[in-house]
Amino acid sequence: MTLSLFTRQQLEFVQNQVVEQDFPEMLMASGAAVPISNEVASGAETYSYNILTFVGEAAILGNGANDIPMVNAYSEKRVGFVRTLADGYSFTLDDIEAAEYARVNLSTEMAVGAREIVERKLDVLAYT
Repeated sequence: MTLSLFTRQQLEFVQNQVVEQDFPEMLMASGAAVPISNEVASGAETYSYNILTFVGEAAILGNGANDIPMVNAYSEKRVGFVRTLADGYSFTLDDIEAAEYARVNLSTEMAVGAREIVERKLDVLAYT
């Protein structure tokens, strides 16, 4: 057993990538319930897509029947609006000094928290 001057927590590297944080309990925001796309170009204010709907009915035919029911399709354009969803956080000098004393990476913790709050709001908006 090797003695060390440092504790394991002091030598632990904290990766500062908030974007990869998962929030699996939020079905809408995580993309588990509805697929999320990032195809809308940055700067766009609206987006649109077409929904193709098929109408008609199949039928059981008798021998020699020639009255086959026909199907058709129509397209409907849907328009959506791009909205900005944001929050923020700040630190006081006391917060920074306390985090330094406790050896806590304050910016990483707050960034993950801010991201989680945005994901919660996105989840609520997606359900409604």
